Amino acid sequence: MNAVITINHFCEVHGPKVLFCTQTFHSSAPFDPETLQQGENAKVRKFYGNLELLRTSPGVVPSCEACRSLDAKISGYLSSDHENRTSYLSGQNSIVPSVCSLANQACLRSLSCETSKVSKDEPEKPIFFGDCDRGHVLSMAFSVKDAQGRGFQRNFSICVLAVDALMLLQSWPFLVKHLQTIITELQNLAWKVHEKEQEACPQRAMRLNAGSKLEETKCSNKTARSLAELTGEPQVFYHLHCWFVWLLKAGASRLQEKLILPPFLRDVGHFGAGVETEEGFVLVPTSASITVNSESAEHRGVQELEASGSSTYPIIGPTIPGGISELYLLMGRNQFLLAANFLLVGHQLIIQCDWPSLAHAVIQCFKCIVTRALFQPEFWSSTYFSSSSCTLLGVSSSVRLPSPLPSSAVLIEITKGDQNVKSNGQSLKFSVKAPKPPARWPTLLTKMDKALQNDFLTPMALHCHFVALKEEWLNISRTVMKMLQTGKSASDLTPLMTTFGAQAQDWQLIRHWGVIHSVNSLSN
Repeated sequence: MNAVITINHFCEVHGPKVLFCTQTFHSSAPFDPETLQQGENAKVRKFYGNLELLRTSPGVVPSCEACRSLDAKISGYLSSDHENRTSYLSGQNSIVPSVCSLANQACLRSLSCETSKVSKDEPEKPIFFGDCDRGHVLSMAFSVKDAQGRGFQRNFSICVLAVDALMLLQSWPFLVKHLQTIITELQNLAWKVHEKEQEACPQRAMRLNAGSKLEETKCSNKTARSLAELTGEPQVFYHLHCWFVWLLKAGASRLQEKLILPPFLRDVGHFGAGVETEEGFVLVPTSASITVNSESAEHRGVQELEASGSSTYPIIGPTIPGGISELYLLMGRNQFLLAANFLLVGHQLIIQCDWPSLAHAVIQCFKCIVTRALFQPEFWSSTYFSSSSCTLLGVSSSVRLPSPLPSSAVLIEITKGDQNVKSNGQSLKFSVKAPKPPARWPTLLTKMDKALQNDFLTPMALHCHFVALKEEWLNISRTVMKMLQTGKSASDLTPLMTTFGAQAQDWQLIRHWGVIHSVNSLSN
């Protein structure tokens, strides 16, 4: 994820200051023998970026204890993902001057004018601000207890700074969820320290009796205390490095079929074994900060978009090796859009042919245009199943289907025929029997149609584009359904629909997706 994550605080002496910063560096150049690590793994680089940046002086170390995050002996923390040739570097601030300037501006705004707090008792909410010149920022301000601080608390913020506003907004639910987890952990640690200090020396009573020398001798206040002291966790910035690295790694992988677990941050027994580089950075093993497990349910957002379910059959007869792009050509644009439209709005799709492998291939092609909740396949069956049992059904031509077909079903018949339409050397004929099509296709289907007509899009690019489209319209559906649940009518939501780029022909899709995914989330 091409972003910078910073944690900032409001110093009572120096004002808003960047406390800790984690940044991603990618390698686009071939291996440089001078940058290779020596020893057992000599074919990986210790830093996938410009090595001169590591040798750059980190600048003046803040003398203020509250503004300082790292010990003077080390320059920061460094983790590298050798598989993706990516490094994650954490320090007092970014070692790239231009990024450092942007981080300082974001810090200033997040702790001063860009806040969402209306009343004293209302908690801060995440906020988005920025522009093309100064970058786009997702900011979450918060406070931690400090028995010796002004108002018995210290103000902090976590900022995610990126150039790509769309990427940041699409990652909003994911980032907010995990940033809130980090904030809650810090606040809980600070609360425990605060309670112990209050039991030892009640600060409120001491301040009320500030003129008493007796009270002054009992307790001595520090105007500047570090986050490590406030939370009682000496390795708090090591933990933050691990969290931020995981967020950047997971943020880049969340639209792929790869599930990533958060690190077990409380176990720092291996920390002392970290190797210190000649530039003063401590190498943090990737395994300490990034754990990959394909069985995790951490990225349910991706699972909702990526329909699961597969089955294999002997490849006897025609198949569709080219995926959905080839199916689009085989069926023809009009027939494909007709079938896809009714599948998107909840109708059952029945594929009837004499080849199990072909039925399986067609179902797998339609899989990429629907979300997980909408994908309930029966790849090959000797009997008919209703739409309540499966949304995609593959059957033999000998299977008896209801006559007439239910209004919620669409039939795709595939037979030998037209010599101009071939798959694996066999001529095929596709015919679609469906209810009357709408006057206009849904906007989502129109965008998919446009992408399928683009010959420059590779299968992987097409796949990623469809995932992004599904995520966009899933969020639209959820938002609209929540507004309807508050008692608003469809006409009241016309301005909101216009803002989303949705039109009248999208209502059926929005309602169906909103209902299906709300039910699916409750069942999970």
